[in-house]
Amino acid sequence: MEEIKKEEKRKKGFRFGIRFFLMIVILLGIVLGILYICGMSTGKSLGTVRESNKTFSLESSDIPPAVKIFEGHYFSLSLPEIYSEKRHLFSEDKKANTLEQTFFSQEGESGRKLAVTVERMPVGGISELSSYQFREMHPDEYERGVTILNGEEIISYTKKNVVYEVTGYVTQGLFVASISVTSAVEAPENLMEDFSSIVGSFQWRE
Repeated sequence: MEEIKKEEKRKKGFRFGIRFFLMIVILLGIVLGILYICGMSTGKSLGTVRESNKTFSLESSDIPPAVKIFEGHYFSLSLPEIYSEKRHLFSEDKKANTLEQTFFSQEGESGRKLAVTVERMPVGGISELSSYQFREMHPDEYERGVTILNGEEIISYTKKNVVYEVTGYVTQGLFVASISVTSAVEAPENLMEDFSSIVGSFQWRE
């Protein structure tokens, strides 16, 4: 009698195990079916990201920044749209040494500033330009280099202590333009992208 009861319990446990297993299989099938339907309705398979014809990386300069064009009296250039013009000075005095100055600043924490100054080339050449001489006389603050842009050598200086700065000199005949990108918080290597794109777009106006 006792063995009959044990056998019945064993059979009940076996039947319960089968029913439990079948319920798990059915529920799993329902869940997979729902996921499959959702994937089909969105036009995407699970785990797949559809890409456009061109991808951009936020960690590189692949994203083309919005730019605007500034046209002065002696020059024109393009610069990132986030720079706002703060002041523009122009001298009609043909004998003046400083002919044109334009200042821009960038809103936000970086506080980047851009200054473009057009001067008359000194008789003795760029080496007699006061801003050039100042940087040459302070090699502990200003590191001299040469930037190749559009096939031309442009003398440049980087200042690696506050205020950080990258400055380049572009010459043409009787004129020289200094282009400076500065920031109180960003090191020169972070300013170089703006500097290169701005200098690369610089054009003398006839």
